[in-house]
Amino acid sequence: MSLKEYIDNYFVDTSKRNLGITNFFKFVDTTPHHREAALRLEEKVLIMSGLHPGKDVFIYDVPINYGGQNYIHTVECGRKNKDILILLHGYSGSLILFCPLLKDLSRRFRIFCIDFLGMGLSSRPDFKCTNPERTIQYFVESCEKWRKAMKIKKYYLGGHSFGGYIAAAWPYKNKKGVKGLYLMSPTGVSDSDDNQVPEEWAQALGWAKKNFWLTYFQLYTRLYNGRSTPAGLVRSYPYLGRIFIKKYMIGLIGQNHPSQYGELIGEFLYHMLMIPGGSEQAVHYVLRPPRLCAHIPLEKVVLEDLGDIPIYCYFGESDWNDWTGAYRFAQVPQNRNFKFEWITESGHQMTLQNPSQLTEKMLLTLEDGSPKSRINKPNHQI
Repeated sequence: MSLKEYIDNYFVDTSKRNLGITNFFKFVDTTPHHREAALRLEEKVLIMSGLHPGKDVFIYDVPINYGGQNYIHTVECGRKNKDILILLHGYSGSLILFCPLLKDLSRRFRIFCIDFLGMGLSSRPDFKCTNPERTIQYFVESCEKWRKAMKIKKYYLGGHSFGGYIAAAWPYKNKKGVKGLYLMSPTGVSDSDDNQVPEEWAQALGWAKKNFWLTYFQLYTRLYNGRSTPAGLVRSYPYLGRIFIKKYMIGLIGQNHPSQYGELIGEFLYHMLMIPGGSEQAVHYVLRPPRLCAHIPLEKVVLEDLGDIPIYCYFGESDWNDWTGAYRFAQVPQNRNFKFEWITESGHQMTLQNPSQLTEKMLLTLEDGSPKSRINKPNHQI
């Protein structure tokens, strides 16, 4: 039974008059303006993170002429005389997931968090890309349009997950302007012909987590083959999606923040994912199943050409994302400007699970100078 058949079998169409328990999960969401609701929730999350809109953080949309008249949603904080740091969020995410980092990082950086074109609260033009090269170009060029509109010349660049992948590709458009790269559990690093789960990675996770993520990879394969997306599932089953997202976020960050914080972020993500259209199909052209390897891997196609840029790469100790390619890259003596480090007590969502340690490590790079390929062995405790 396919994923679609499974869902359709258990969550039937509510247009029918029978309103039994199975129909309950497919009630149509009647909230009229999801973007407006998400904007209000974004401000609340920023306030809970210790930043006050209009005072020490500013929210605005930057017009760009790319694929028509569009805009990039932007959050800015930090003093104007500081080094600039641009942060890129992960797939189906939003700049809001960087909020736990902003207060501390803004003491050293002038920070710009942006939502990718077609994601978050940026505008959502039709996405017409059909191959990896054009998809990467879509994100890099739209980000470049934003950078030029903001008149930014020299900057540090950071990205989480999918955002880390795009952050590594962006310097090709302006390599001289990038002072350093912060890659936070970037997807698509490892170069692999067979695209199988590496034994080294699986053993480090342990039996329970390994099998959980193998199941997740199987689910992604089904979504990939059916050209479905997480946002599409949420829009199809909004009631169930809303409950799942909020419960997941509360559980994910419960140890570091009060439950209201996780619930607020979950409610924001729900409204954000309910906004139709955009570039959510991009994941199918950048990553391939089963373990989210990139069609164009960073390990041998991108990173080796960025040798003159300091690169700081972080993975969570219990990260489901494949870190083996980044670890291999850090071991090569010629890659002196590449530093690999673990974030303890964290999985893939390190910006939420251990923001204090991640922030500390990022700030230390400014004191240490260029990285010297310092790495820890992969036999860490999970």
